[in-house]
Amino acid sequence: MAIAVRAHRQRSWSLPLPLLDLAIAALLVAAAVVTESQQPGVVHPWTELLSAGAVGAVALRTRAPEAMVLVSCASLAVYAFLPATGTPLWTFLGVLVICFSVGAGLDGRRRLVMVGVLLATAYLLQLATSANEPVSTEDLYLSPLVIVGAPAFAGLLLQRSRRQTATVHRLAAELAAEREKHAHLAVLAERSRLARELHDVISHAVTVMVVQAGAAEQLLDSEDPARSHVHAVRSTGKQALGELRRQLGLMREGRPASPSPLPGLPEVRGLAEDMGAALQIDPEVPAEVAPGLGLTVYRVVQEALTNAHRHAPGVSIRVRLCRAGTDLEILVDDDGAGTSAAVGAGHGLRGMRERLEMYGGHLEVGPRGEGCGWRVRAVLPLSPEATG
Repeated sequence: MAIAVRAHRQRSWSLPLPLLDLAIAALLVAAAVVTESQQPGVVHPWTELLSAGAVGAVALRTRAPEAMVLVSCASLAVYAFLPATGTPLWTFLGVLVICFSVGAGLDGRRRLVMVGVLLATAYLLQLATSANEPVSTEDLYLSPLVIVGAPAFAGLLLQRSRRQTATVHRLAAELAAEREKHAHLAVLAERSRLARELHDVISHAVTVMVVQAGAAEQLLDSEDPARSHVHAVRSTGKQALGELRRQLGLMREGRPASPSPLPGLPEVRGLAEDMGAALQIDPEVPAEVAPGLGLTVYRVVQEALTNAHRHAPGVSIRVRLCRAGTDLEILVDDDGAGTSAAVGAGHGLRGMRERLEMYGGHLEVGPRGEGCGWRVRAVLPLSPEATG
């Protein structure tokens, strides 16, 4: 913010570039004309007019740099053929400004062409000067190169410095935007984690209360006064579940979730069919489990099938649910290459582990014992007491 304010203040106190160019050109023209008029033995008024045209072209520096070069070089070329003329100091300074502007304001082929025009004009002036006074061979060939090349190269360095500065500012802005984006994603991830934990804990407990209230309502006689109170508890619990899901959906995704029932153990069969996997459910597996436990089984199978299709598309996948004592075992096997790339470090496996650990379960992911394919094995205790 401080940099932006400082830049704004600088722009507000500086002249616009066209006005600045006009001011520089006027100063150079005045100085060149005065200097030219004080030289004895020169032709007037052509020398003054041509000198003014050579340096006055600086006024086109930012708006038409090619026209600036052509006007200045045309004036200098005619000036070179006038008798008994040299190059006054202020005209020389104007040429330096023009060469510098070409290096700083033009790109690629345009810059090379304009530098070539300036260099040819400089050699013409040098040859005209050598006709009136002796000039060494080194000065004849090297002076134009230095006069034109040095300021043009300095302008090129300034142009690159400006571009690097602009690139640094752009990258700084992109970095700030990326930081803000990552901070926003971190907030969303934390909100999603909290929503998942609240759902798995509170929703499960409220669901159990609603089920127990429904069972108690069925046991009471229709004339029993307590029946209406139990029914009110059950209705309130259902409303609380619907509102909880809406609020957790808003917390996780930024929009209210649908109050429709969440998937559980019975929906695993449809999930396996949709994703082209063979499903086997042993008879010992109970048909109904706690809603939170059923949702965990569904999400584990869903994530395992998604990973299998992502890392080994087209392979055969088998899902098996079986009972091992008081635990429910989930096995998802595929016939892929069995590389460690399937394990990954993504959010899906981490979310699976978090869900399983919340219910006292654990997750194992790795190659199958047969040496071919991949296996996801999850174990969940069926009894609520086992979760500790």
